[in-house]
Amino acid sequence: MSINLHGTPTEPFRVRGLPVEEVFEHYNNPDGVPDLDQAIDTNLQRRPLGEILADLEDLDATVLAHHTGTRPGTATGDPTTLID
Repeated sequence: MSINLHGTPTEPFRVRGLPVEEVFEHYNNPDGVPDLDQAIDTNLQRRPLGEILADLEDLDATVLAHHTGTRPGTATGDPTTLID
């Protein structure tokens, strides 16, 4: 076997021991993939791309409203002239 290390092939070497397929065989569970995907979606709060893009359309107004102390979409005038 040979690998690339910093873009340069190494000298050939031999790998001995148990095959990876045997070592991790008990982790192979194709029937559990749907449950795993659901757990990933839940834990990462993964959402469809269209939903994320729709939320991004309103992000500027939300951030501006937060910093001006108003509700999104109700800011009037130049927010840089607001004095605390």
